[in-house]
Amino acid sequence: FVMVAVSSLCLVLTEQSIQNSVMFSKPYVFLEAKTKHKIAEVGETFSSVCADENAPFYIVYTSGSTGTPKGAVVTQRNVFNLQQWYCEQFSFEAKDQHLIISAIGFDLTQKNLWAPLLTGGTLHFSESHEYNPQNILETIEQQGITRINCAPSAFYPLVEEISAKGDSDYIA
Repeated sequence: FVMVAVSSLCLVLTEQSIQNSVMFSKPYVFLEAKTKHKIAEVGETFSSVCADENAPFYIVYTSGSTGTPKGAVVTQRNVFNLQQWYCEQFSFEAKDQHLIISAIGFDLTQKNLWAPLLTGGTLHFSESHEYNPQNILETIEQQGITRINCAPSAFYPLVEEISAKGDSDYIA
């Protein structure tokens, strides 16, 4: 948890089930919270969030060549520019159904999370925590998924699974 210590975070979003493994002395917001008063308890923290274009949006950490985690700051402007390009380039619409199969902390995932939210689309998450092409294809069919973006190493097994079935309806 060196990353937390060097990041100047002021709030942690977590689940109650893993709270004990998150070593942080600042306020927690539990993702299970369904009542307004739990979020209101940290409202003051949210009101001080800076929306300046040069303000950090998130920090990507790498192990670094020394083995000590190093953070690369991604600014509000960086995210805005990427999202604007991404949404326009791929003509995202409110009717789109997006499936997220990559890890939530993976840098590629960030644009896939925000684009549907910015364009009114719907986000779907894989039910399984393990990569399983057959389960992913079932989710695509059952949920009417229209968009999926993943690394080639995750995409090619999906294509292979489709080819093995002889079903080309998945590929547009």
